[in-house]
Amino acid sequence: MLSELPKPLLLAHRGASAYAPENTLAAFELALRQGAHGVELDAKLSADRQIVVMHDASVNRTTDGSGRVNKLPLAALRELDAGVRSTSNYHGQKIPTLAETLETLGDRAIVNIELTNYTSPCDPLPELAAELVERMNLQSNVLFSSFLPANLYRVQRVLPHARVAILAYQGALGRLGRGWIGRRAAPEFVHPYRKDINPAYIHSEHKRGRRIHAWTIDSLTEARAFLSMGGDGLISDNPPLMLQAMEEVG
Repeated sequence: MLSELPKPLLLAHRGASAYAPENTLAAFELALRQGAHGVELDAKLSADRQIVVMHDASVNRTTDGSGRVNKLPLAALRELDAGVRSTSNYHGQKIPTLAETLETLGDRAIVNIELTNYTSPCDPLPELAAELVERMNLQSNVLFSSFLPANLYRVQRVLPHARVAILAYQGALGRLGRGWIGRRAAPEFVHPYRKDINPAYIHSEHKRGRRIHAWTIDSLTEARAFLSMGGDGLISDNPPLMLQAMEEVG
């Protein structure tokens, strides 16, 4: 599937997170029903080294619990309500494991797995995630991404043909990701911050044969501008709005 990526590509950021609790199965399923080509999700390790889908280093913001994800075992994480901050329709949503998410989505979607071991960069998350994708035979559906180039190299030691994307921080902090270090780690895909993109940058990356997927675009005006410049993919909380922009720009 990754060898035949649509252009533009629409990835739902943490699922359809403008409508459902982020990084839950409900948000991922809703994104596909809304028309997204796939989802972007965040992976990190629990205390017992299970891969769970969670963005923050702690569970405080998105659940009814507290504590750092990597200090809580999977059993404790699974007791938390990941839908408690949303409408009552989503109360009772659980923090999914990566395996559960991949099994649920199967080959219906492109899955962008962001490796978010930023507070514990030496943990085995990249290797464990790559091994899981290999066991499930979903290499053709998965795109790994990270702000840490080392994570991408580590994935490819396990899965030499894995598709990887470098994430670039906003502004000056993103120069490494947008520059030669990022190109060396991820020669095919770059995910820059939306405000750091201009026509000259897109042209230069296209000359190198790279695709540009921008994060996180939730404005119709910004989506139209990015697509008009020739951008390759949108990472957005709001798939329906992005589909409107894609239809308008053509």
